[in-house]
Amino acid sequence: MLVQNKIEKEDIVAIKFASGEEVIARYLGEDVAAYNVDKIMSIVAGQRGIALSPFMFGVELDEKGYPKTPCTLLKASILVIAPASPDITQQFKTSISGIQQPKKSSIIL
Repeated sequence: MLVQNKIEKEDIVAIKFASGEEVIARYLGEDVAAYNVDKIMSIVAGQRGIALSPFMFGVELDEKGYPKTPCTLLKASILVIAPASPDITQQFKTSISGIQQPKKSSIIL
């Protein structure tokens, strides 16, 4: 049985393409053939863990490296779309806003 996650407008989603590339973006909606997203970034493995990098270089980018206009992604090229994990969502939101969330404190026993 196929289980579908409910994705709402403005949710942060992870998208895996058939090519193997993985991206994170803000979900804007969809139609029969495509997903509409903005603030799309590639998820790449860096020396210190996961990092975000611009998804496209051939379009006009804003000052933070995001395409200035929303992107349309064809469903035929996508294997999976799902809500992004809390950790990557936090990193993504920090990169959009520039506001760093304080680390959660913990008690060491």
